[in-house]
Amino acid sequence: MSYDTELVGIGVTDQFTVNIHSGDTFTRGTHEGYPVKFTGNREMGHCSADDHFDGIVEAINNDGTLTVVKRGWKKIAYSGTAPTAGRVKLEADGAGGVREDSSDGEEYLVGDVDTTNGTLTIWLG
Repeated sequence: MSYDTELVGIGVTDQFTVNIHSGDTFTRGTHEGYPVKFTGNREMGHCSADDHFDGIVEAINNDGTLTVVKRGWKKIAYSGTAPTAGRVKLEADGAGGVREDSSDGEEYLVGDVDTTNGTLTIWLG
């Protein structure tokens, strides 16, 4: 028997607020769910292709800051070949998602792969 379940929202979610890296632009309704990296003190920006990511954008705030999720289940777009559920090495793809990289990626637990929508649900932290 199979049940339709949703991992996002299950478990502890750690999030924090940081400044946006000067020179980077984040747009509400577009950049939520993008992987980001630390670029300076209390500052995060977009990831380039092959970057390890430090969190995923939860919200773009009116005051020019980002709310970033670092721990918990989070849905994110992927590119390339669909990974399988389980422990997978991932890196940023430079286009707002992630991709599998078995040699240089950082290991994450993938709980769901949605090939129809091109998303993964991963455990951060």
